[in-house]
Amino acid sequence: MVSRLNALLLVVLCTALVSACSGGETSAPASRDLIEATTTTSPDSLAFADDEADSDAEDEVVEEPPLEPRTLRVSVPTFRFVSPELVDESDAVDVMITDLLTDGLTRIDPATGSVEPLIADGWSVSPDRLTWTFMLGSHEFSTGEAIEAADVVASLGRVAALGADSITGPHLGAVDGWFEPSGETVRGLAVIDEETVQITLTRPEESLLELLAAVPFGIFPAEAEPDGTLPLSSSTTMTPTALWDDGFRLEASTTIGLVDSIDVLMDPELTMLAVSETDVAVGFDAVDAPLGAATATAPTAQRVYFGMNHDRAPFDDPAVREAIVKAVDTEALIDEFFPLAGVMTSFVDVGGECSATCHDPDRAAQIVAEIDVEASAFTVDYFVVDGDDREQRIAEAIVSQLRTVGFVATARAHPIESYGQALRAGDLGLFRFGTAGGSASAERMLGGAFHSSGVDNVFGVADSDLDDLISVARSTDTASEQRVVWSAVDDAIVGEWRILPVASLRSPLALGERVAHVQLVNGGLDLGGITWIE
Repeated sequence: MVSRLNALLLVVLCTALVSACSGGETSAPASRDLIEATTTTSPDSLAFADDEADSDAEDEVVEEPPLEPRTLRVSVPTFRFVSPELVDESDAVDVMITDLLTDGLTRIDPATGSVEPLIADGWSVSPDRLTWTFMLGSHEFSTGEAIEAADVVASLGRVAALGADSITGPHLGAVDGWFEPSGETVRGLAVIDEETVQITLTRPEESLLELLAAVPFGIFPAEAEPDGTLPLSSSTTMTPTALWDDGFRLEASTTIGLVDSIDVLMDPELTMLAVSETDVAVGFDAVDAPLGAATATAPTAQRVYFGMNHDRAPFDDPAVREAIVKAVDTEALIDEFFPLAGVMTSFVDVGGECSATCHDPDRAAQIVAEIDVEASAFTVDYFVVDGDDREQRIAEAIVSQLRTVGFVATARAHPIESYGQALRAGDLGLFRFGTAGGSASAERMLGGAFHSSGVDNVFGVADSDLDDLISVARSTDTASEQRVVWSAVDDAIVGEWRILPVASLRSPLALGERVAHVQLVNGGLDLGGITWIE
């Protein structure tokens, strides 16, 4: 597992993203876009335009019988069973398996993005929004034991006890005593009775319900530990029923879409996928897929971008920030460093037009010509990851592009262990930053990072108009209306060149012959979205 940064940072370690960032000169297999690949028509049923025998025949509508639910077979390089707080959030397989086996108090509806009850049947909140009370439903672990309030408190407490070794954990820092746990006991986590949990905050946390849906906050028994036998599950939908040397089976309590069970099978060389013994491969580089296999990419919560220290010159000047953003050729960076998994991004409208972030070296050079570049010299700071020089090469590529338009910039390396400390101390200039793990929602990515009181605001952004806009987005009721307002927040961030967006990362999937559409949501399989071909 890669080293974690200190508290309050969500830094993307893209070198560990399921090899999704790796390049290579191997020819990529035939590609099929994930969102568009929704056909359920079997090739055998297609009519061909050059078939003269049928050209004059009347069109005949053939009603095909509906597809029966079946077992989804998933290839993975390897797998392990861990309690949720130990999941490696940079490993797609680790996240997927833990997500299949465990549920949190809440869930995020993949269709609407809204938060819904899960282990908790419901909740209430005090008028000052500091005391949250969760009423648990009648749910059981796969052992048949009831899921009780003590299990919830223990599960969240174990995440708190990890401190900076958890990527998502510090985002519950508003919980009273979160950063001062006594073992796995946190002052703000209380058992009211067997079916009621109370969470007390020191400040309002608008994304609390969404945070509790993240995989590391899944519920695991207070006393149990994974022991390598049949995995333990708190899932309300999937129950482990078989464990083999090379895999395991999960049975659905009710049919989910067209899936009634899942077999997760170790297939390191993708040989099973190649002979149609599995349906989808997760955790592989797309270039490793068997020749001729269809591939797709699934959205992840990973964003790669560079932040600017707005508290100091030259980044306190919007014109200089504009020149920096327009000097950097984002498409070139994606082509070189994220050829299989990167798409253009700001935040909300992933893959859309680059708008204010469009590459415009002439405009950048014009701005630089009007400033004292020697006095405006700055560093491009990055963290060092053992055994991989990608972060260094990205920083050096950005420095080269900045120098082309006249900036005086140098790349500066930092040990990953002290990177967070240097960032919080304001010692970094243009610095490598990003998000990893948990949900990819606008609240997590924009509210926390750019509200003046946001838990991740290490940029020095303090803009009352932006704060007001974020507050409106948080208070908007419907998902569609929220998206409109969050898009306006996004525009305000990008339009003022507050950050340098680089890429939104996607996870490559290799598809077998039976599957046309597979969706990952927050790292987990969206079983309701599985589409069978035959």
